[in-house]
Amino acid sequence: MKKHIFTIVIFALLAVGCVILSGPLAYAQEIKVYDIEVSVYDATGKTYTGGTLSYSTFPQTIYVTTATPGVSDKITVTITTPSGATKTAKKFTVNSVSEAGTYVVTATSANGAQREIAIQVKYEVKAQATSTYKYRTVGIMIDSIKKDNKVIKRNVDTNVGLVNGTGLDAAALTTVERLVSASDGATYTLVGSMILEVYTGSKVVGRYVVSEDWNRLLNDYEWVPATIDAFQTMCSATVIYQAPKEVKMGSEWRDTTNGNEILGKIEGKVTLYPYQWAQVSAYINDNRVGDKYNHISSGLITIRADGKTVVEQYAKKVKITYICNTGLNGVTALFNFEKVTAIDIALSPEEDLSYPENEDVVTWIYLNVIGEDLVPSHGVEAVIRIPELGYFYETTVVCMDNSTIRIPFAWHTPEVDSTKQLKVTATVNNDKVLSESDYGNNSLEFTVQVRNMSFVTPTEQGEAYPSVPYRTSTSRVEWTEQTYTNGQIVINSYYAELKVDAKISYTTKEQGYIRSGYGYTLELTYTINTNYNRDKLITDCQMAYCALPQYTYHKPLYLERKDAEAWHFAMNINSPDGMRKQYVPVWWDDDKEYVIQAMCGEVYTPGGMLCVWVTGTGNPELKLNIEGSMYDDDHIGY
Repeated sequence: MKKHIFTIVIFALLAVGCVILSGPLAYAQEIKVYDIEVSVYDATGKTYTGGTLSYSTFPQTIYVTTATPGVSDKITVTITTPSGATKTAKKFTVNSVSEAGTYVVTATSANGAQREIAIQVKYEVKAQATSTYKYRTVGIMIDSIKKDNKVIKRNVDTNVGLVNGTGLDAAALTTVERLVSASDGATYTLVGSMILEVYTGSKVVGRYVVSEDWNRLLNDYEWVPATIDAFQTMCSATVIYQAPKEVKMGSEWRDTTNGNEILGKIEGKVTLYPYQWAQVSAYINDNRVGDKYNHISSGLITIRADGKTVVEQYAKKVKITYICNTGLNGVTALFNFEKVTAIDIALSPEEDLSYPENEDVVTWIYLNVIGEDLVPSHGVEAVIRIPELGYFYETTVVCMDNSTIRIPFAWHTPEVDSTKQLKVTATVNNDKVLSESDYGNNSLEFTVQVRNMSFVTPTEQGEAYPSVPYRTSTSRVEWTEQTYTNGQIVINSYYAELKVDAKISYTTKEQGYIRSGYGYTLELTYTINTNYNRDKLITDCQMAYCALPQYTYHKPLYLERKDAEAWHFAMNINSPDGMRKQYVPVWWDDDKEYVIQAMCGEVYTPGGMLCVWVTGTGNPELKLNIEGSMYDDDHIGY
């Protein structure tokens, strides 16, 4: 079982049986392998098992928690600061930006097992540049590798990618293993510098190794001073890797009544990691006759008792079978042991499940997988029901080791007179095709809210000039799904994006102005682009509305669909000719901005809902220049 700095350790139970088929004694043994779990948390309550912690203010106190699941054992925690100072404690405080850097947390059990994780504390600011440029951490450029504080490899120049700027993914862990390429049970420190991407909007404009490209990083953009301070905390970065080790294991069955004659013996090589240790217990006729603890060691450790067999250490999926003569009436016994992996899957709901009435929506639930070596890996059946609507949906979910998988499902909300709660039920692995340690969390029941949408056209107009509110858009979402193809799991990446444009028309548009009291028309067009191959899980745009200044931007004016890809104003009841227009209030002054805001949204996808605002602050088409009033066009003749 490969364990690394950025993973959570899971212990496993190994049961080894040796049963005499006839005779006065029954021999058996049990081996439990324990791991040290180490994690940290801060004032936000979030828990980390390693990686990068970013803060915009200091001081920050970080707390360490340890555990040895399944056994009570004393754990000593040592903190090593970026300056090399060490102290025994279960918390540490980073008082200022100058103290940011790599903190190494070392947890040591009373049995000699040891686990280390690296916490990269960095300074990060929200206002990054005087322009629109922003940055994000995407990896660590490894320069050298140390063992026992001595450099053993230089000029490594290898990029180790980060997931969401914090932890290593499976590909990065494989890269670290390849770079170290050791099986000696030692701890290795991979030293390098953070890799940043500079971007504006969705476009990446530069990629920099902070320590190597310092001058270019600073000179290419106008960063604010606080951002430069943050960059200084990223010049150095560390990854810790604890290598496995091949160790000897063995068992002996001795006849103590005949000069300790060895009647049977098993030997082999297995792999343990530095943070694992084994407790070996031996039994005769269900009576425990001996215990011994052992972690990484070069020697063969065996518990000996009357007619007892001990197998002390094991690796992933080790299975050994041995037949020997017991010396008791010539009857043979079978020695057989193997690792049993604890697998569990559980369901949990999405948050904030509230939808408008009479819409096609996409909801999702989460399948949380704990454990490794899933069999079969081609998937389990999930069933989702909304009983009140008669809704039934069944799908196959491909499970992956230690993962959280999103299960989307599409349905249509009913028309309601007032807010209504609907019960949703979900089950997974009902047929138990996947063997689990706990089937009790394979069902889920939760509620979704459906809101009444009574579209009321605003009529009351204020005579104030409101400020233009800031609007947030989600124009693109990305997500991944897994399939089982040609005997292996394939990760597929998908996206969906919404593009919206607006066109305003009025009689004097070519002259560059509109008089107050006159009306204008609006056409809102949109396109949805995606590479997803399941059309039912990408809905159409189902709602559009305007926010106008005469209604203080808080009363939505809902639009009507013009055609398959466009929306426009409904007929105005105040228009003598029933025109699809809205009118600039006649009291609107020339020197006051008249800014229109329009929203096109309710596009549901497996990656989230798309919603785009277009506004006169970013689109000149929606900013009207008021010049005079309708009364200026009155002509009275005598």
